[in-house]
Amino acid sequence: MPGGILLETRELTKDFGGLRAVDRVNLRVEVGAIHALIGPNGAGKSTLFNLIGGALRPSAGRIFYRGQDITDLPPYRRAHLGIGRAYQLIHVFPNLSVLENVRLAAQALGPDNFRFWVPAGRLHRYLDRAWAVLHEIGMAELADLPARILSHGHRRWLEIAMLLAQEPELMLLDEPAAGMALEQIPRLIRLIEEIHQRRGRTILLIEHKIDLVMRLAHRVTVLHHGRVLAEGTPEEIARDEEVQRAYLGERTWMPSSN
Repeated sequence: MPGGILLETRELTKDFGGLRAVDRVNLRVEVGAIHALIGPNGAGKSTLFNLIGGALRPSAGRIFYRGQDITDLPPYRRAHLGIGRAYQLIHVFPNLSVLENVRLAAQALGPDNFRFWVPAGRLHRYLDRAWAVLHEIGMAELADLPARILSHGHRRWLEIAMLLAQEPELMLLDEPAAGMALEQIPRLIRLIEEIHQRRGRTILLIEHKIDLVMRLAHRVTVLHHGRVLAEGTPEEIARDEEVQRAYLGERTWMPSSN
């Protein structure tokens, strides 16, 4: 069960000229939780992720990770602290093999991250980790294929594998189901569940597919016009009339019984 606060934002704000994309957001993500961010397009979800990951600097407010103020830390320092991110737009090395993509991701946070010429024996630890991750997510048979020939769904698995190879404590997943065929969604749900259960990872995700959120999330935060509109369990959010009006429309939106 979740417990303790891993990530916290306090009055986090981001302005782009006259546009306020994130407006005094207070967010608390518990250790071991799957926490979902939802909201309509333009609600500020990706901007909030960019602030947490360090790609953007806030106009105001602070970010804390395990009680440490990380607001001014660059992305690579946050990665070394245990914050890993998978993007909505897939980031892989298309001309490298699946295995090499995952191996380089593992190496990126190790002592050999900027060394192009490394004795082969030193690479075993990264290759072993890469193979272990590929077996875990069911991609070992694709290890020798160049990433460029993978389907969209397999490229998404590959990016998640690259993230897992870095062994983050907090995983930021930005629309992991984006572009996936409907028949691939159950496998994605199982994968995220297995990562959470077997590895004990804390997961903060943005997702538009409500059924996926309802199945996975322990807690849901709804953003609207850059502000937190509501927060609670999936069941509480489904019953929230203000959320229904602002985001869900008039249709009934209840969690799956699965």
